[in-house]
Amino acid sequence: EIPKEIGNLIKLTNISLKHNELNKLPKEIGNLTSLTSLNLCQNQLCKLPKEIGNLIHLTTLNINENQIIEFPKEIMNLKKLSLFMYKLNHLTKSPEKIGCLSNLKCLNLFNNGLKELPKEIGNLNHLNIKEILNLGCNKLTEIPKEMKNLTNLTFLNLKFNQITELSNKIGKLSNLIALNLIHNELTK
Repeated sequence: EIPKEIGNLIKLTNISLKHNELNKLPKEIGNLTSLTSLNLCQNQLCKLPKEIGNLIHLTTLNINENQIIEFPKEIMNLKKLSLFMYKLNHLTKSPEKIGCLSNLKCLNLFNNGLKELPKEIGNLNHLNIKEILNLGCNKLTEIPKEMKNLTNLTFLNLKFNQITELSNKIGKLSNLIALNLIHNELTK
């Protein structure tokens, strides 16, 4: 367990708690307002404290391989976030306001349980060259038409979903270099 006194380390800019057995974080983690990178991957976290929204200088957040079902709405306060790694969790619904993360360059939601994406996904049109949207191994049945706005996207992974039809809007992704649709249910 991480002691609440971690909140006293206010000059800390980088913390990696990777590959531990953590099942919760103290709310005092929100006091670490100088943090730019937080790595919590490969733990047993079921939720994040809402105070994570206080980490306004955070550019990298890695919470891969935990047990998290949803993120707190306060995560949308992380306006400087550019790398958001959230693969291998238990997310079934992506937050409606994801599009307000205006500096996001890489979003990895691989292997969760997503059934749909919010329309606001189209607001992530700043995902640019060499940048990634990884939505593989979910339960998506369609690609939202709003994704046509992601014109700078170069890599889109939709493998192992349940997509039945590829919309003509895919043609708007003119900078796409790699598109992975392996193992879907495409019929036309």
